[in-house]
Amino acid sequence: MRRVLEWALSHGVEAAQRMAAGLPAGYLEELGLALGLSGEERARIFGLSRATWSRRRREGVLRPREAELVYRLARIYAMALLAFGEDAAAAQAWLRRRHPELAGWTPLEAARHEPAAREAEAILARARGGVGV
Repeated sequence: MRRVLEWALSHGVEAAQRMAAGLPAGYLEELGLALGLSGEERARIFGLSRATWSRRRREGVLRPREAELVYRLARIYAMALLAFGEDAAAAQAWLRRRHPELAGWTPLEAARHEPAAREAEAILARARGGVGV
């Protein structure tokens, strides 16, 4: 999981180059396991049916849209870990809690959309600066 988080916090151009080269499907699997996502939650968040997920695992590479979503979610999770002092349980709980600054979405839901993901990141950046989450 460390490699997924390091990639998500890397320089944006480096992350984009990695995605363009073909992001390993294992990144999605590692992230899903780290977040404790059930198969149903993973399907809902990533928009992948069981058959599609099985095909991605066989192919070994994610499609660009899927890779970008993995990137956004991994970045938010990495930032949450930093904001919560590496407390994975607290970071995961925050990701699943509805937030008023995200129009009632959870950060997991917000990660599906770039503008909302940026808002989740801004909330976490403020938390690291001493403003509550």
